Amino acid sequence: MKVKKPNITVNSESITDLLPVLTTAIDEECDIKEQEIKNVRLHQVDFARVGFNSVIFDNCKMTECDFSRCAFIDVQFKNCDFSNSRFDEAYFKYCEFVSVKWMGCRFPESRLMHVTAAQCNFQYVNFDHSVFNYIQAKECDFGRSTLSACTFKEFSVKDSRFVDTNLFQTRLRGMDFTQCELAGITVSDTNTELEGAIVTSWQAVELARLLKVVIKE
Repeated sequence: MKVKKPNITVNSESITDLLPVLTTAIDEECDIKEQEIKNVRLHQVDFARVGFNSVIFDNCKMTECDFSRCAFIDVQFKNCDFSNSRFDEAYFKYCEFVSVKWMGCRFPESRLMHVTAAQCNFQYVNFDHSVFNYIQAKECDFGRSTLSACTFKEFSVKDSRFVDTNLFQTRLRGMDFTQCELAGITVSDTNTELEGAIVTSWQAVELARLLKVVIKE
């Protein structure tokens, strides 16, 4: 599987005061594009429906902000904190997440295509009813996150945690968890979500508890 990287061209000067740029984008109904947004600190700001095209977010902290229905195309996020922000029905294409804290964020009904994530914190994140196409995640923590009724196509995970993760009504066929920590997950009573998932023998023992199987050594 080959995930396409973002194609980014930015202006020479970084943006450190984002609010005037945001106001212009909203008033003129245009995207924020070809910008490096650096060292920005914002709380509870409304970005809803704004588009970001060919943008780098570097060392930003934007907590409890509303990015609902925003579009991110050719965007890199690195060393950022978006904790408890909303990304309802957001669209991500050709994006890269590096050392980003998404803890407690909401992404329901979002679409992510050609996205890589490395060393990211997705704990307590809500991805319900989202679509993931061509995704690579490495050294990420999905602990206690909710990925219910999601659609996965070409989703690769490595050295990541899925502990107490809710995967109800999400089919995991073809998903390889053998290099991940997988424990305490939530699935339906029929366990159909697990059909075709690839796990280690140790993980299989853990999953057997969902089937109420008694294992004797």
